[in-house]
Amino acid sequence: MARSKNMSREYGGQWLSSVTRHVRIYAAYIDPVTHAFDQTQMDKLTLMLDTTNEFVWTPDACQKVYAYFQELVDHYEGAPLSEYTLR
Repeated sequence: MARSKNMSREYGGQWLSSVTRHVRIYAAYIDPVTHAFDQTQMDKLTLMLDTTNEFVWTPDACQKVYAYFQELVDHYEGAPLSEYTLR
């Protein structure tokens, strides 16, 4: 599981995420190797796809999800970052 970094009150202490069974979006940088969370980088969104490996995702299917996610991020550029806009 992921370890948190900089999640204390001095850094806002707010866990901003939108999670479904197969898609998790976090307003933080998550190191892909160590899974350490760094919420000081809230200008970054991290998308985690099917972390339990319930489905078999082809590289093409993953790429489509990531491309659509990037489309949505681009569309909402400049909007307030809240749980509502993450959903």
